[in-house]
Amino acid sequence: MRFVKFGLVGVVNTAVAYGVFLLLALGLAVPPTASHAAGWLAGMATSWLLNRLWTFGDRVVSLSRALPRFAVANLVVMGAGAAALGVAAGPARAAAVGAGASGAAGVAVLEALVLAASVVLNYMLATLWVFRSSPAKD
Repeated sequence: MRFVKFGLVGVVNTAVAYGVFLLLALGLAVPPTASHAAGWLAGMATSWLLNRLWTFGDRVVSLSRALPRFAVANLVVMGAGAAALGVAAGPARAAAVGAGASGAAGVAVLEALVLAASVVLNYMLATLWVFRSSPAKD
């Protein structure tokens, strides 16, 4: 059941991240890597609140331990996604244009793939490291 909750939270924070990305990259012509980072940060804030209160709400977790770990875990995954996006954005634009679509369409599809690929890693880090129950205190 926890994975289902995590997945639902993921849908919400992914929608937030993707919406911010599209607004910045396509609406305001912000570079894809910067748009990805801004979207990821907005999604990360949503994810923290929902996961802390709902998905892992039954676990006793120190805020002073969990919040920095959550930030580190998400920044690692965001950095990997941004790097992949930075490397592949040019070819994605070229492929989209070659297929008769706009270059923006290739970047939008690529961002969706990057976000989808982060789910398993994020869940593993959240379950095993970030929201792991604190040891009982004497």
